Amino acid sequence: RLWHNQRAQMSVTPGTRIGAYEVVSLIGVGGMGEVYRARDLTLDREVALKVLPESFATDTDRLARFEREAKTLAGLNHPHIAQVHGFETISTDAGSAGRALVMELVEGDDLSQILARGPLPLDEALPIARQIAEALEAAHAQGVVHRDLKPANIKVRPDGSVKVLDFGLAKAVDGAGGAAVANSPTITSPAAMTRAGIILGTAAYMAPEQAKGRSVDQRADIWSFGCVLYEMLTGAKTFDGEDVTEILGAIVKSEPDWTRLPANTPPIVQRLLRRTLQKDRTKRLQHIGDARLDLDEALNSPEPIPPPAGTVRAATNWWRMGLAYAAVATVGAAVAVGVMRVTPQTPLAPGRAVQFDVSLGNRTRPIWSLSPDGRYIAYQQPGALGRLEVWLRDLAKPGPERLGENSSGATGGILWSPDSLMVYTLEAKGLRRFDLRARTSVLQPATNALPQFGTGIVMLPEGRILLGAGPFTTFKTLQVWAPDGTTPFVPLDEGQHETRQGSPARVGVDRVLYSSFRSDGSVHLCVTKTINPQPRCAGPLNQTSLVHYLDGRIVFARAGTLLARGFDAERVAFTGEEQALADGVSTGGGGAARVVVSDTGVLAFPTNSGGERLAWLTADGRETPAVDIATTTNLTLSPDGRLALVVDQGTLVMIDLERGGTARLGASNGDPVWAPDGRRFTHRTAAGIVIRTVDDARESVVLAGGNTGFPEDWSRDGKWIVAGLRDNPFRIALIPVDGGKPVEFLATNDSITGADEMHFSPDGKWLAFNAENGDRQDVFVVPLPPTGQRWQVSTAGGVQARWHPSGRTLYYLEPNGMMMAVDVPAGPAFRPGAPKPLFDVGFAPASNYDDYRVAPDGRFLIKKPSAQANVRVIVNWPA
Repeated sequence: RLWHNQRAQMSVTPGTRIGAYEVVSLIGVGGMGEVYRARDLTLDREVALKVLPESFATDTDRLARFEREAKTLAGLNHPHIAQVHGFETISTDAGSAGRALVMELVEGDDLSQILARGPLPLDEALPIARQIAEALEAAHAQGVVHRDLKPANIKVRPDGSVKVLDFGLAKAVDGAGGAAVANSPTITSPAAMTRAGIILGTAAYMAPEQAKGRSVDQRADIWSFGCVLYEMLTGAKTFDGEDVTEILGAIVKSEPDWTRLPANTPPIVQRLLRRTLQKDRTKRLQHIGDARLDLDEALNSPEPIPPPAGTVRAATNWWRMGLAYAAVATVGAAVAVGVMRVTPQTPLAPGRAVQFDVSLGNRTRPIWSLSPDGRYIAYQQPGALGRLEVWLRDLAKPGPERLGENSSGATGGILWSPDSLMVYTLEAKGLRRFDLRARTSVLQPATNALPQFGTGIVMLPEGRILLGAGPFTTFKTLQVWAPDGTTPFVPLDEGQHETRQGSPARVGVDRVLYSSFRSDGSVHLCVTKTINPQPRCAGPLNQTSLVHYLDGRIVFARAGTLLARGFDAERVAFTGEEQALADGVSTGGGGAARVVVSDTGVLAFPTNSGGERLAWLTADGRETPAVDIATTTNLTLSPDGRLALVVDQGTLVMIDLERGGTARLGASNGDPVWAPDGRRFTHRTAAGIVIRTVDDARESVVLAGGNTGFPEDWSRDGKWIVAGLRDNPFRIALIPVDGGKPVEFLATNDSITGADEMHFSPDGKWLAFNAENGDRQDVFVVPLPPTGQRWQVSTAGGVQARWHPSGRTLYYLEPNGMMMAVDVPAGPAFRPGAPKPLFDVGFAPASNYDDYRVAPDGRFLIKKPSAQANVRVIVNWPA
């Protein structure tokens, strides 16, 4: 009966000659016409003949269009694309009866027939998906878009190899008939063929822009690819309905049912699906080659099918190689449940946690970040011309490599894309993106300024950036940043007396965890979705670092100890008691420990290098130890050079440099500055900028407003404090010590952006500071009072300008850590000499740190780390 039904539809009969081909049998009927098995009489091979619909025979425009498309397709030569051999005319005694496309004959079932039997296991689905991605990548490289990718157009041979059929032919067909919608037909609009306004494709696999009748590009194929992959894994269509209207409505408005995905779907495959099925094509995966790389990673892992969520992931082979190298080249690996040494002959036992130290460059204070997949650490170190270079350390290999170009003008900080394929750094003009595959970098301009990278920042799967509020930000809530604007994420919960939201971290692919700061001083943890956020919170939790989540547990630091605790992310509730994982977590500036957790059970944190030390250095670099101190922020020296002030985890500390000993003076938000008389100092508190005397704890407020004012220096006549007012725009102001109104004299609209570290010359005639200069920081001097003049002092980047007590020399630090000196001759005009190098301080200076001061006798008091900082890596930390 089937044969007779097919026979009745045949345009040609077995034995019919079409050019050099002889028809053997009918093998299919669809929207593209009838498909026959035929024999190539010239080359003695079997081919497939697609006899086009009868309507083509009389439509010369469509026929010409189809022929042009066929010629393009004939140029595609790829092992996973069915080859086009030619275009033939079907001749009869009455003349031409139509046209036939000659194609490679592919044996085996198509994917729709295979999926009719149910979903595919991961080890079958992922290799098929990878071959489909390869085919699309090759076609897109030639400018060919499929436009009708679906399971029926994907053949799977008995040996598992894949061939994609009908590339680009939907573009050339209009008005073709087909089977029922449920069988995923190719549907077209009755409208005339135009660039836009026509729906081409298959209902269940159409991209939203196709469903809306708009023009399409390769991103439509990427959407269809996501639909096919989803269906292979779940056995269900991504979007379904009883008719075309319901299907198209679901595509445009609904989200896929992600709960259908198998529990053992690798995270990288889950992320890939979400990226391919973004309705906004500007936020969708842009290149199918990226999908191929993700699938490669999932397939090449020795355990490509991880256990369901809630269980510990075992370490991968590349980690075993990395740990073996680390054990031989550095130290014996310490284990969270004991101690063992890893050698090339000692494989990592499943369920064991191994830790080792990694050195990042040859500088102290590395700026670094662990990739989400736990394989890489990216870090910055000073390079030539005042630029920060971005380096990559593959933890499975010895030694680092530089990533592409210098990141010119980077202000510090590393941000990874969720797929671990891109590294981002912040520059004055936007984000610089480093591609790990091509080892190239591209600057992505941004019209909307992004705050400096800090501990509270997450790149969302959609490519947006989630910022956490902090003590140096003007906003109080989490903010979603995009190049064209910033929008609030969730409002403050006034009912819970929430004052600030900070430190976001990812929970899976579609949720984030963040810290909620309350008016009573407590900190709670909140979890919410990245789309339509509705946070739920638990707490309080006492921590001094970001909190990260993995497989039912959170990890965080407190007072130098790394801790873990059970956490139910669904119910948003703590479970179990705290457990110590490791000691020796370095807190860094301000007491905040940088703890980073990957999606694969890898954890990294800076090791405690024994704090810092104050050292005296002469102009020729000779060093004399002064005193060991805790890891601190800020440093200021009394006018007589006898006392120093630093801030240790929110407490102001006075250090006696002559007799030794310290005194803790109470809470401080930072930025202490000595008065010229040596009896008073100013610093920031929760109330604002305050003044107190050395022997009296009482404080008087000179500028109220918490974190809005940052004191930098005190004029030698004792009348003024120069401060940065970090509102919008940023301003530099003179604050009267007697409590009068601040006098603003420089702002962003005066071409001064990112100004910091402002210091009066001893005679009060000049003000030195560092500020943004194109793509880097440089040192500048302006006269007092300002006249509009400005002189650039540094020539290759510079920060932290300081005056010699005589006023005849100005010092600053180059970004590579070199102390520079510039002669300033006496006279009414400012005429700086050429910068001269003095010595290397041994660390990468930041634009807004107080790393050194100049004593009355011309020596330098420098705050240096006691030892080179290392990063400790723990593999499989949940064990």
